[in-house]
Order: sequence, then structure tokens, then C-alpha cells
Amino acid sequence: MSAVMPKKTRNSKTHKKNIRRGLSLYKTDASPYWFARIWVSGEKKYVVRSTKESSQLAAEEIAEELFYDLKQKRFVEAIPKDRLFIHYADMLVKQQRRIAGKTKSKRYASDDESILHRKGDGVVDYFGRRDVASITTPDIREYLTRSSYAIIS
Repeated sequence: MSAVMPKKTRNSKTHKKNIRRGLSLYKTDASPYWFARIWVSGEKKYVVRSTKESSQLAAEEIAEELFYDLKQKRFVEAIPKDRLFIHYADMLVKQQRRIAGKTKSKRYASDDESILHRKGDGVVDYFGRRDVASITTPDIREYLTRSSYAIIS
């Protein structure tokens, strides 16, 4: 029995180098440049960026900068999408759309959706990108106080 070798293509990774956990470099025959491969744990996927460097040492420095930039933008340590407040707000609206007009009034979903997505003082504007586990009672009180001032003024 002979082992079947995979066919080599232009996009096959030819040179690989692990820099650290979550960050590696690789090169393909299709490009003279090194590519940085960065693991984004919040989204559970890899982000690949070209370093636009043909030298491995220079590419390592660029890869570290790319990793740092992504980390600054909170992509690497991001909150998983299924834990964001906006995810649950969208689930609520979808569920309400299903029952609107059947057991509830036709405006049942649209009324709540307009409250959630109102520009400036909507609930999603305030809590949208936050982890639902991090939202506390004082946060809700602060939102209600802030939105009541917006109504008064």
C-alpha cells in the first residue's frame, strides 16, 4: 500500500513558521510574500493578512504588528457573537414576528423593534456590543435614567 500524496497547487502552504500561540506565518507558491495567520477566539476563526514582505524576519515583525492591531480593535479577544446583547435582541424580534398577527396584534414585533433599535437612545445602541453576562442592574438603571433625561429634554 502506497500513501497517496496530495496534489501540490500554487496555493499550497510551502513554508510554515509558528511565532506564538494564535499567530503563525506561511508562504505559498502563488505569492512572494509571507502571510500572517491570526486566531480570533471570539469569532472562532482565523484571520489571514498579507505582510507584503518577502523576508521572513521582516514578515515576523509585521505579523506581530498586525496581531497587536487586531488585539487593540478587540477582534482577538472579542466576545462570541452568541453572547452579545444584540444577538438576543434579534432573537426576540424574530420570535415576535412569528407570532405577530396570530395570537398578538400585528404591530407586536414592530413596536418592540422600534424601541430596541431607536437611533440615539435605543436599547441596542446602549447595550448592543456587550456580553449579556456583564450587564448588571446598575447598568440598566443608568440606561433608564439616561433615556428618561433624553425624553425630558
